[in-house]
Amino acid sequence: GIKGKTPERSSTQSQSTAHATRTPTPTIRSKKPLSKEPTMFDGDRTKFPEWKRKLFSYIRGCSKSRNINHSEKIDIALSYMDGPKVNDWIQSLYNKEYDETIDEWEMSWEEFKDVMNENFVDSEKAERAQAELKYMKQKQGESADDFFKRFQVVLDASGYDEDAAYVLNKLEMAINGKTIDQIYGSNTQLPTMYKQWKKTIISIDKMWRRRNDKKKVAGWFSGGTRSVERKLQE
Repeated sequence: GIKGKTPERSSTQSQSTAHATRTPTPTIRSKKPLSKEPTMFDGDRTKFPEWKRKLFSYIRGCSKSRNINHSEKIDIALSYMDGPKVNDWIQSLYNKEYDETIDEWEMSWEEFKDVMNENFVDSEKAERAQAELKYMKQKQGESADDFFKRFQVVLDASGYDEDAAYVLNKLEMAINGKTIDQIYGSNTQLPTMYKQWKKTIISIDKMWRRRNDKKKVAGWFSGGTRSVERKLQE
């Protein structure tokens, strides 16, 4: 975790100390995570959506290697933030939310994500993306794979957490109803996270398309056979 600061240190010293000790503990990195590490975020709002998505994916991967509490997740996130545009914000957050007596963050992981979004999401761009996301639908004839390429771009710009209940509900409403009905009608447990929904939807969509392609081919041969039979009977 982030180590303690002392009241008599100067603001500059305190900021430097907090910055120097923001690196996640070796126990967190002791097992190779399932996702690639994110790059450093320097406060550029145009890069925030993509960086945040990669950060959350990395943290989920770390969580699968071992249990990580809310405070450690915040430490990991802050260890990938550095630069003049973010250091003052980090120091202010540390002063308000870090409890040195127990060496943990007082705020929850969800609260941290909300505060981070408030400070680094491009609000105008996010509002436009949120409005677009609200009305997104899988187009007629559009593959699920192509739909998710469009959906991901808008979702990243919206500032929403991909696993938020609103996003998952919106995804259900946006996808072809036949695909969603099949998911609910299966005997398997319903997906609970965005990537699980995405994988399941794309898999089912591909099966439907493969089946339809086979039906088209069978129909062509059947139609051709009937045509030949009619001619022979004439």
